[in-house]
Amino acid sequence: MKKQMNSYLKLFLSSLLLINCNCANNQVDAEDETIGPDLGSNTGDITIPGTVTKGEFFDDFNYESPSDTEFTSFGWKVRSDNYGPGISGQGGSWSPSNISFLDDGETNKVVKLKANTMGTATSTVSSELFTTRKFGVGTFAARVYFYNAPESDMDLIGDLPVQTFFTIADPSKGEIDAYCEFDFEYLPNGGWGTNPNTLFSTSWETVSNNTGDNYTQDQEGWHTLVIQIDFDSTRYYVDGDLKYTHYAPYVVDGVMSVNFNLWFINIDTENETERVWSQMIDWVYVRPGKMLTPTQVNESLDKLRNDNLERLDSTTL
Repeated sequence: MKKQMNSYLKLFLSSLLLINCNCANNQVDAEDETIGPDLGSNTGDITIPGTVTKGEFFDDFNYESPSDTEFTSFGWKVRSDNYGPGISGQGGSWSPSNISFLDDGETNKVVKLKANTMGTATSTVSSELFTTRKFGVGTFAARVYFYNAPESDMDLIGDLPVQTFFTIADPSKGEIDAYCEFDFEYLPNGGWGTNPNTLFSTSWETVSNNTGDNYTQDQEGWHTLVIQIDFDSTRYYVDGDLKYTHYAPYVVDGVMSVNFNLWFINIDTENETERVWSQMIDWVYVRPGKMLTPTQVNESLDKLRNDNLERLDSTTL
């Protein structure tokens, strides 16, 4: 009986070892594997009409100004109106003059966005640039520099700037299924009931229905932000780390643009000294129809830069 029990025990342990070996051999490193299907090669009937599903979109932002013909012909637009959000829609405005392109000290340029105020709505000017609406399912990435204080070092706690990278469908369709929006928003002075140095990740089904997460941590400096968007979930990465996942219905269902803007939730009206806030963008990259890990995004960027490409738009339906 004892010999029989030992035989059973050996057989059981051997089975466990075999299972563990098989599991180890089949482990997948998430950083080395594409997540989800390549919708660009097999779109079927699950794509959103009017969205690109193949190719790449990349821009290193080597321009002279927002009026540069190469900038506008590549599909970029800048805001110049007096609508919201924030103080911009309460008497403030958006201006192309608050967007510039600076040398990075090497062989590259970066975009600089500014938002300035002197404590009144009419003195408040924000900035935004965005692409043509053509994106749906895919991977969206950008390298962004967040600031904790204005250029003047007069950091008034009543000034609540928002530094962003996001995708958005037509806002005029905000209450129907054709709308969606996916945001990274950094609030260096806090706002919306949070502490200073809070980074928001928010997914919108409609303009009145969203889900979001945030965490408080000093974000001043360069960060690589990645958003993976498909029909099941939306995932937000910061510097390679998966921070949040939002599930349906907070997923893509509209034709989106890629946007960067800098604006004020509120301003300190007790001080009339000018304050100028900034945000910088090094590059933006979109891979339609495909879920790329942050590592794969960096590999794609390295290849594009090694090929000496300043910009590329090979996206197709």
